[in-house]
Amino acid sequence: MDHFSLPKGKAHLQIPNLTLEAYTCGDGGFENYPARKGWTPEEVAGQNSFGGRSRQEVQSFFQNWLYFGCATEVLAIAGVGMCQSDLLDETGHFLSTRRLPRLIRQWRSNVRRLGGKSTGTHIDWAMKTARILKRVSDFVDSYCLPYYGVRAAAVEGLGGAHSPVSELTWVSIIALGHTLGEAMLAYYGIVRTGNNWGASRLLKRHLLDNGWCPMDVERSMTDMGIDGHYYLSQMKRPESHISHAGCTVAECRARNVDKETYRQKHVRETNDCGGAVKADVVSVIQTINLEGHIPVFRWNSREKRLEMESSRMIRRGVSDPPFVTISHVWSDRMGNLTENSLLECQLDRIQNAVLAVAKSGKVKGRSPRHFWLDTLCVPVGVENRKVRREAIRKMADTYKAASAVLVLSSTLEAVSTTDSEEEISLAVYLANWNRRLWTTQEGMLAKVIMLQFADKAVSNHDLEYPGVEKSIASGHCISFPHTASNSAMAEFVVLRDFLRDDLFAALGSVHKRFGPLAPTIKALQTRSTSWRSDETICFGTLIGLNLKPLQDLEEEMRNEYRLKGQPLADNEPVPDLELAKRRMPLFLSKAKVFPRDIIFNTHRRLDTEGFRWAPASFLGIPRRGFVRHGEGKPAILDKKGRGLPITGDGFIFTTDDNVPRNSSSILLITVPRSGGQSLDLTLTVVQPGDNDSSRFIWKADIKYGVILDKSLVKLAQESSEDHHRTSYPRVSQGGSGAVSSQDSGSEADGSDLLEEDDLTESGYSDDSIDSEYLDPVTTHDFASGGLAASDSEDDRDPESETYERRRDPSMPDGPEPVKKQDDYLTDELESESELGQGNKVDQRSDWRSVLRDDDRSEVNLAPKENDARVSVSEVGTYIKDGKWFIT
Repeated sequence: MDHFSLPKGKAHLQIPNLTLEAYTCGDGGFENYPARKGWTPEEVAGQNSFGGRSRQEVQSFFQNWLYFGCATEVLAIAGVGMCQSDLLDETGHFLSTRRLPRLIRQWRSNVRRLGGKSTGTHIDWAMKTARILKRVSDFVDSYCLPYYGVRAAAVEGLGGAHSPVSELTWVSIIALGHTLGEAMLAYYGIVRTGNNWGASRLLKRHLLDNGWCPMDVERSMTDMGIDGHYYLSQMKRPESHISHAGCTVAECRARNVDKETYRQKHVRETNDCGGAVKADVVSVIQTINLEGHIPVFRWNSREKRLEMESSRMIRRGVSDPPFVTISHVWSDRMGNLTENSLLECQLDRIQNAVLAVAKSGKVKGRSPRHFWLDTLCVPVGVENRKVRREAIRKMADTYKAASAVLVLSSTLEAVSTTDSEEEISLAVYLANWNRRLWTTQEGMLAKVIMLQFADKAVSNHDLEYPGVEKSIASGHCISFPHTASNSAMAEFVVLRDFLRDDLFAALGSVHKRFGPLAPTIKALQTRSTSWRSDETICFGTLIGLNLKPLQDLEEEMRNEYRLKGQPLADNEPVPDLELAKRRMPLFLSKAKVFPRDIIFNTHRRLDTEGFRWAPASFLGIPRRGFVRHGEGKPAILDKKGRGLPITGDGFIFTTDDNVPRNSSSILLITVPRSGGQSLDLTLTVVQPGDNDSSRFIWKADIKYGVILDKSLVKLAQESSEDHHRTSYPRVSQGGSGAVSSQDSGSEADGSDLLEEDDLTESGYSDDSIDSEYLDPVTTHDFASGGLAASDSEDDRDPESETYERRRDPSMPDGPEPVKKQDDYLTDELESESELGQGNKVDQRSDWRSVLRDDDRSEVNLAPKENDARVSVSEVGTYIKDGKWFIT
């Protein structure tokens, strides 16, 4: 790990050399190494405890093969020779990569001597290198944290075996693979975006143990490679003053606003600040009520006066007078819940920053001197509810007309533009501004985004990291500064241009309606908000919906409370979660057109009649847990209130009397096909995990309908291509459990399941089914609400119970025991004899806290008692291109 960068003052993690002999090349190269050492494929897969070998022998073999062998064989392809000692420290007891960059530079030189990239030798070297790294990455995906991308779904898992090496060793294997992979991409001219390597459980747990937000940690595992994870694990946590103990992988709650304790924050000593300065609310309201105008302010620090003007919004980036909008996070304490006022010291800071932006050369036209800030420009108080709604409706035009959007974030302002690229990129990536809901639309609608660092503001387009290219050329191959920053800011470039230029409309009227939805969900799904009812307002703003019906719903609900004899006090808001629940169906009814994939998601569902196919919220949906790119046309909400009509393949099956009333039961289904052939599928329940009162339970002697996200023909084709793999993803739901359906010999498809009562409401035939909603390979209990379809392996939710297992041909009763991904926590440190020098971890690295004794326990590979497998013999009609109404 020595070739990776670390924060100043931190030391590298020491990883023991556990090999008993040096790696030796031979016939068959890297792939044939196990055979040369007397290992069978079954033993490599962990069967019979790796052939009955000792723990020491197993660790030695896999470290030799996947670490030393990988480096030796990859470099040898390019004519670079190395010996085992090149990757060891002076003592030989610990791994060291100090010499690795020199070897990689030799590789680069040899590749450049080949000439053009289209030469036969060049292509041959690239393909051989890719095959070796792919083999190693498959082991990483099987025993570590799989990369949640397309490749993860095709991984050949290793049955029910224990991890063959310690988590410490996996860290080094992933690091080496990442480094060689980056070099391969650069030197052979292979184009690929993002990180495609799995992640280390050890580094992830270290971050969590050190108080990082679970949502930030989960996101970072796929947004950057292990070079970034390694750096993060040793850096000081941003916003160390807040606790993430109540956060989850789906939501950061630490940055939410507490109405009872919220106070504005001084930016200099309190005795050097004149206190709060109030805005002229009457003038603000009058301006908001003027069509095409908004209030903007200028702080006269000499006279201590807040001067308001009415700015006329002309077009994108043009207004009179010109102004800068201030985009901030309320957890940085620049907001105000009780009055439209701001501390004098904050006003000084903001005005100086606005003037600096005006002089930066990034703003076209007249230089702005004024600013728009929600704290001053959006009226508060019960008496101003109506005009407040109007100010919010104008916010999209406000951000569009601004000369620039200035981002103020405590995370960014803790770093200077003269700091290292690693620190700058991670400040951008971890900025609290990039984690909140409202700030998405503020950045998305901006003509120019200026990020305020400690010393100056920088345009997001000027975030460059030349050190990454130099690092790859030097053989260190540290790429995370670019990947982290790009992950944080890419949506404000690509999606913004699509929304701004209305590019979806070029694809047709239907695409104009649903096209922006999926990418907008992707942009917002990892963000949080203090008020859930704001979600649909933000979404509606981004995709261009009329916000008035969504806003008026609040007054309608107040009237409903009055009619029920439970009137709300004037200063008492409508309960936020109740308002959010009512707004979502209304939002969906206004959006009308949806990608067919929306029913195949792993999130909790709405329990509103006609909308139980929809996620209860788009926030917190796991990465790749929504858009599945399934087959089929877009779905248009039924005008008659029958739900969302979906066209596609599916089938009907009936549970027998012996089905266990158990939420984790797996049903084995045989689906008949034409020609006398049949296809075996498995249905696995995936519960949402946060709503025990409405968990899905199979019912005996009930007819269920299953909608597939791809045709049964394709399922059969995938089965024949790879009959060894079976994956059991989980399904989430909004009032009940969901079921995931998968072919026992291929990757699972998503599905929705319908119950008999709903199927028989309108009857069903080979051509159509009118029923309630269940995912195509997800089971749905219509009586209790819609279920979510389970995903394929690349769409799984990190919080969910996702299983991966392999079928043993010698076991007629079904697949081998299930191995839970999160249970792969094995020995971190071995015995003193295996380490060579005892349980040594670099004292300065503060790693002892994460290497706990309880991590040395063995993994229980036996299936859980509630994982009963039930064979359902009777399957009704297979429906091809049927029409399903999901209510």
